[in-house]
Amino acid sequence: MEQKARRSRSADGDGRTVLAVVSDLLMEVRIEATAQIQGIIVHTVSADEAATHAGDSSHRLVIADLATVRDLDALAAAARGAGVTLVAYYPHVDDELRKAAKHAGIEHVYPRSRFLRDLPKILAGRLPS
Repeated sequence: MEQKARRSRSADGDGRTVLAVVSDLLMEVRIEATAQIQGIIVHTVSADEAATHAGDSSHRLVIADLATVRDLDALAAAARGAGVTLVAYYPHVDDELRKAAKHAGIEHVYPRSRFLRDLPKILAGRLPS
């Protein structure tokens, strides 16, 4: 069953939005909480909807869990086509996912632990204040 895009409970921002392609509720909550502190709105979509929504230039940033995304090439192409920055993370034990992301042209790829540690800087550095 396909999920609808969900808007986070983040405070209304100044038009700064992030698209999150995650299936892990705990990661979704951590991303939303960090974004909310910075006044950023997070829209979460399922893996099936990822490429469609990544091509929407109203999002300034797409965050994707590589373990969730089924078609990395389509997601990367959609984000590139819309001029949207794509940041992805992967389980540190799955180096094949990292390699596949790099091969798809995703420049910003982090192990999950580093992504979580650097998330405030990632959001602040990729979105205008």
